[in-house]
Amino acid sequence: RQMCIRDSIRPWKAYQIEAMKIEKKKIAKQIEEAEKDLIPLFPKYQDKIKLYYKNHGKMIKGVFETSIELLEELKKKGYLCYVLSNWSAETFLGTKEKFSFLNLFDGLIISGEEKLIKPDPKIFHLACEKFNLIPENTIFIDDRIENINSAFKLNFQIIHLTNPNEIKSLVKKVLISI
Repeated sequence: RQMCIRDSIRPWKAYQIEAMKIEKKKIAKQIEEAEKDLIPLFPKYQDKIKLYYKNHGKMIKGVFETSIELLEELKKKGYLCYVLSNWSAETFLGTKEKFSFLNLFDGLIISGEEKLIKPDPKIFHLACEKFNLIPENTIFIDDRIENINSAFKLNFQIIHLTNPNEIKSLVKKVLISI
């Protein structure tokens, strides 16, 4: 039985990896087009592929309270805070209503709306231009090392967040050095 479970998980993992590749290459695509690309590659998972985007919002089970607390603290101290997200435009619809803390940010860049995706330096340049950011004076926080590396090459102060519970102490350390 264990072998059957592992064997059924491997193709699903392969689907997820392929889906990420397609999404990164074709960020401008609509969900329907992305599904058309994925289903021929993984016909066995057609039902799951069709369900994924429709149920995307239900997959988000919660938020990291520590991060929201930090956001509130930073805003009270007068810091400007922004979002640079690889979210698709279609799945982002309604998210600000569902997660009201997103309204605390001073601005958001959503990849699907801008047709750019991290780690492409163009999205970082867009953020600098749109929000008047100076990379050397801006902290970029992300959990993906390729995004961190891209921001580092552009002179952002960086935090590679591997444990969300450490965000407060990591931000405070970087703020002291700026």
